Amino acid sequence: MATLGIVLGVLPLLISALEHYDDVLRPFKRYRNFDVELKRFKDDLYSEQAIFHAESMLLLTQVTSPEIAAAMVKQYDHPSWKDAKLENDLSKSLGTLCDACTNVITSIKDDLQRIKDDSQFFSTVPLEATPVDTTNKAAWRSRIGKKLKWCLSHSQLQIRLDDLRRHVETFQRLSSQINKLKEKDDANKLDEIQSTVKSIEESGLIQKATTELYQALIVACKTHPEHTLHFRLETRRYKNTDQNFVRFHFASIQSILRSDSSLIWIAIESEFGNPAIVFNSDGREKVEDSVQMFRTQLKRTMDSTDHGISNRKPTMMEAAIVSPSWNSPPPLRLGSDICADRKNGSRSHCLPDFCQQHDLCNYITNLSKGTYNSSDACVGYLKRAYPWSHRVFIPSPIPNQPKESTSLAKLISSIANHSHSGCFLYVNSIRLAKQLASAILSYHATPMLSETWQSEDIIFYSNMPSGFKEECMKLDDPYLAVHIASMPTDYPQAVNIRMQKKKNIPDADIEAARKRDTAIR
Repeated sequence: MATLGIVLGVLPLLISALEHYDDVLRPFKRYRNFDVELKRFKDDLYSEQAIFHAESMLLLTQVTSPEIAAAMVKQYDHPSWKDAKLENDLSKSLGTLCDACTNVITSIKDDLQRIKDDSQFFSTVPLEATPVDTTNKAAWRSRIGKKLKWCLSHSQLQIRLDDLRRHVETFQRLSSQINKLKEKDDANKLDEIQSTVKSIEESGLIQKATTELYQALIVACKTHPEHTLHFRLETRRYKNTDQNFVRFHFASIQSILRSDSSLIWIAIESEFGNPAIVFNSDGREKVEDSVQMFRTQLKRTMDSTDHGISNRKPTMMEAAIVSPSWNSPPPLRLGSDICADRKNGSRSHCLPDFCQQHDLCNYITNLSKGTYNSSDACVGYLKRAYPWSHRVFIPSPIPNQPKESTSLAKLISSIANHSHSGCFLYVNSIRLAKQLASAILSYHATPMLSETWQSEDIIFYSNMPSGFKEECMKLDDPYLAVHIASMPTDYPQAVNIRMQKKKNIPDADIEAARKRDTAIR
């Protein structure tokens, strides 16, 4: 038992001694691999530095060029570091993450300072092992002291490095979020640019369609020398597979040929095929060319226009106002459908082409005397020439159609006379101004805007009876009074009358000339 007791007591002590021996020798074992561990620590530190530099460059490239950003990271005395504008732009670019980025960068700076302070004593230690003079005991003790200090401080330095690594990773995540937000913002800006380009192209198509329609209306009636239309400023464009069309709306005006004051409502759809045929071979105009042409066309002089629109007497009742069923386009009458109807004996091929018959006024006047209950019925065409086709529609009767109209000038005068200064709300003024400005941008290059607008030319409609009812007027749906003269070759006397009218010849003489012209015809 004694022998057994000795054995049981010595072995634990022996193993304990061996373990403690290793613990005591561990610093001396690190002594032999000192240069390797120091290099590994520096490599980790260099990696964190490289990551931080790369993320910093990504942030700087958002507000400056990549070349300048790279130079700023390499040169700590670069003049851009003191650029106040660059600092302001970077703060705006960071947005709501600016404070978070500032805090994490400060933490990284503090971590680096602590590591620098803790590793200051290694500045004179070589990275590679060099032959030492073993006879110099003072030098030997100095090296042993530094290496022992490294062993004892290694855990603290590792903690510093871990803190640094964690903060750098946080900085990476913030930078990633900022870059994602920047990419999304750039994508939105690209969408806006593409939307602008698309709007320019669509505006060009609408301008082409408006010009074609204006020319068609000139020859659509030879009964009267001149006409006045109330053109609805909001125009809708639709697209269907191979065909595109624009629906134009005209507000009706009373014809002097009729004694009653009822209104007729019509719409005209300008259909066109491939936009490439309308414009050029590739279907697109260069944005720069469109913008330059837009600027050139806006340079019309104010004194080159006629201001007598409101004094002219209209001789044609035309037009259109949007009905609830117009929220979606009516079925298209494609060329293939028309050909099929001809083979099947349908009446659609019998619809008149008013540019050939020249009787649009008489046709719609006679049509309005009866009851026409068809829904969005096509009653004829204007210039069925490829690639354009203008269809004339009469929508189905709807309740509460506008019955009264007034001009912007009368509306403003009524407000002033009745002291209703607060009735015409500022928001209505802003909306109206926006619509008129948009209309100028859309139709500035078309004959619809060949004359200067005045407040008498802006028309509003209402469902209420006569009297000042500003709140009942459709202020969000303005119309423009447009003068359309028939072909001058057909009316030489009418042309002379218009020229004399501009020279302030008395109205009685003008009326007499018109009667003589009617008797001759």
